[in-house]
Amino acid sequence: MPQITKDATRHLKRLHAEKGLDGEASVRILRHSGRLGMSFSQTPHDDDTRVDQDGVHVYIARELADPLDRSVIDVETAGERPRLVVRRRVSMSV
Repeated sequence: MPQITKDATRHLKRLHAEKGLDGEASVRILRHSGRLGMSFSQTPHDDDTRVDQDGVHVYIARELADPLDRSVIDVETAGERPRLVVRRRVSMSV
């Protein structure tokens, strides 16, 4: 199951508010033109994976559920505007 950082949840809530959307912040991660994309969505598709974190609902399209399973959704602040990024989770063994 992907993890969502606190920075990412704050960023998604901020974007949700800027768009003037009602209800809790809900986004869907999908594949668009061969790249990851995001759209605001109040309800998941039937086969989406749902991840909830601090009042944000993230719906992950079925075809991305396995590839994103061990990932972290975070915010990168380099550049003009913050943007969401997906990173592979690193497991450390001692």
